[in-house]
Amino acid sequence: MKFFIASSLGLSALLLGLSQNPARSFTLDAFTDATEEPAPGFKRHLITADLFNNPVSDSDTGISGTDLGERTIELKMFNGSGSVEVLFNPNDSSSTASVSATSGSDIEYAKFTWGSESATPQNFRDISGHDSLAIEILSIDLVEGADFQFTVIDSSGHSALSSIQQIESTGTQYFSYNDFETNNPSINLNAIRQVELKINNSPIAFDTTFDFIQSAEEVPFEFSPTLGIIIGGSFLGFNILRKRSKQK
Repeated sequence: MKFFIASSLGLSALLLGLSQNPARSFTLDAFTDATEEPAPGFKRHLITADLFNNPVSDSDTGISGTDLGERTIELKMFNGSGSVEVLFNPNDSSSTASVSATSGSDIEYAKFTWGSESATPQNFRDISGHDSLAIEILSIDLVEGADFQFTVIDSSGHSALSSIQQIESTGTQYFSYNDFETNNPSINLNAIRQVELKINNSPIAFDTTFDFIQSAEEVPFEFSPTLGIIIGGSFLGFNILRKRSKQK
């Protein structure tokens, strides 16, 4: 009996894994490119700002992990000092971007910009079913969180904003393409040449780290038809096995 139950649940888990396997995505940035070498095996792109020197901005052209060809990072402080850093460790393929403020310091905003007026336009809708920009938050100041918002600019110069999300937890966060199009119906998501991510309204001594931004399909757990079929089939199979066991 235990063998049949385990087999039924194992098959369900396998089917669930297959149903959740993500499709190829458009990667805005995987943060696999940085500049300075602070230690053997590590690459780093770092800017710092303080009350007497803001905003501070820097750019890194010809970056990998994105087809838009240029990443600019900027930081402005209300008071104190902080930093924006891209850190890549090729030894274990881990790469992150982070925004930090020293104790008691207050960030006015941190901004990441990809692309430019001369960038080759990219099709954000080239993957069937993909309906959002996704950002993976690895760490963030809990409870207070911060506001995250994307701006996209197309090849005709039209710009559109995403909804503002106050992110205060780790995990994948989604910014719907529909929100961009609602904000500006003229935006052409098939030809985006520039993207901006702005982080503001953060608490004093704010810190966050994230490791990729790419296209994705947001499918709420409770509304997945495939998942419903799998779960329903699992319970049906379990009940059949239970009835057979009682009959023996």
